[in-house]
Order: sequence, then C-alpha cells, then structure tokens
Amino acid sequence: MGKCKCRFMMDFQKLGLEHISLLKGYFSEVTTRLCDTTLGGAVMWRKGFDTELANTENVLFLRSRPDEKGFVYTVPLGNLERGVELLTEYCRERGEPLRFCSVSREDKDRLLDLLPGFTARPTRDWFDYLYRAEKLSTLAGKKLAGQRNHRNFFLKNHPDWRFEEITDENITEVREFFRIYCRENQKDSEYFRQEVEAVREVLEKRDLYGFVGGLIRAEGKLCAFSFGEHVGDTLFVHIEKADRTVRGSYQMMASEFVSHFAGSAEFVNREEDVGDPGLRYAKESYHPHALLEKYVVERG
Repeated sequence: MGKCKCRFMMDFQKLGLEHISLLKGYFSEVTTRLCDTTLGGAVMWRKGFDTELANTENVLFLRSRPDEKGFVYTVPLGNLERGVELLTEYCRERGEPLRFCSVSREDKDRLLDLLPGFTARPTRDWFDYLYRAEKLSTLAGKKLAGQRNHRNFFLKNHPDWRFEEITDENITEVREFFRIYCRENQKDSEYFRQEVEAVREVLEKRDLYGFVGGLIRAEGKLCAFSFGEHVGDTLFVHIEKADRTVRGSYQMMASEFVSHFAGSAEFVNREEDVGDPGLRYAKESYHPHALLEKYVVERG
C-alpha cells in the first residue's frame, strides 16, 4: 500500500512552459541567489537537461538525467525535511541512488544533516558569478579599469548610441540580430546548440517568460541585447549577446542593462562559466563580489 502511494504521489512529468506560474511561486521563496532556481535557469534549459517536475505535499521536485547513473535532483523546495523523506523512499523503491546537484553551500549542510553517510563535492564549472549591482552599472574603480576603457571607447566612437527596452515594436529586429549572431559565431558543440534553442524560445515566448529585456544601438543599428529577471534582491542576467566587431558593445550592454533594470536589487548574478576558458576569463574580468558554490551531494 505504502509503495503504491509513494509512486502515485511522486508523479514526475516533463517540465514545460505551462509550469511557469507554479515555479515562480516556489522560486520567490528561495534565498540562495543561485540561477538554478529561476525561470532562466530551470525552464530555458529544460530540454538540454531533460528536466522533469513533481509537486507533492506542497513540495516541488526537479530532476534531470545527465549520465548512466540515473537521475539527479535539485534541493526540494518547500518543506525540505519532508522532501528528503519522500525522495529517499522513492529512490529506495526504484532501486536508484539518491543524488542532488546544484546544491548551495547552505543547503549542502542541511542535506548532510538529514542524510548520514552522504558526502558533498564542489562543481567549480557551475559556480555562479555574483556582482554588486552598483559596481557593475558604473564600472567604477581600479579593478574595472579595463572594462571601463572598452565602454569609454564605445562612447567616444558612437556618440549617437542609445538604449531601448525590448518591446513588441523591436523584437523582430532582435530575432534577426540573433539569427546573424548564430551564423557568425557558430560552434560545433551541444552546449551551443542548446543555448541557441533556449534563446530562440525566449524571443518567441517573451510574454510567457516575463523577462526584462534591453538592447543597444549604434548609428541606429542594433549591436547588443540582453534578457534577465528579478528574484528577491538579485537581478539575473540570462542572455547577453553583442556584435564582437563593435568594441565595447558587451561592456555597454552589461552596465546599461543593470543601470536600467536593477532597481532595488543589490546583486547581479551573471550565471556560471560551464568550464569554458573564454567565459571564465570574461566573467572574472568583471571582478565578482563572490562565487556562489554548488555541490553534488550523494552517498559517500
């Protein structure tokens, strides 16, 4: 009887756009500032990670299957202790190992208290880069002189530049810019393919995602755009693309996006570098306030 009950209650299904409202409710209560508990982190990348969802006893469960070992789960949202109990029973009945991924430093300690015999290991490639909003918007200070020089070059050479919020009136231009960007920056990698698909969906389903978006023009021509969302005291930057032939366009986009959309947000999360050397260099060059650690927690 208990076996059937547990399987019925833990009814996983493919994560889809129809779950956005449900996710927002749970994500609004999270305080870790990790990008994994945002729409951009969970919904945008759901196809690449084959993400599934279950909502049981007012606890939200998300899982993916990255390798032959089986599923990995994110930290249950809601009642953590009850969520761990349900997952432990569920995995035991299925004869599968219980593994957690994208676990914050704080949640790691809580999980290890609830799961004797489990251990945690950091996953550096997936650490999030967290910045102070004020510093990123102004690029002030000696450490950011390099980024500020690129922005100043842009300002000097494009005095007619302007920032625009992305609306129904200019979204078609953004889609065309991204189409050309993909053609000119084509990479033979699965990550690139997944990113292209995710960004295209955001551009097509902008109203469903509800992201804030902005673009920059130089000589009237679009040269950069960005999308993100607010959760708690943090502005998350999920998408940022610029014309690499226009020096300073990335720096302008980064600072102007925060200037226009940070509002009362104290922090900006520019997500992980996924182990890409170029991305790591770029994110480190903005001198983050902190790296938000993520762990895999599993039986030792």
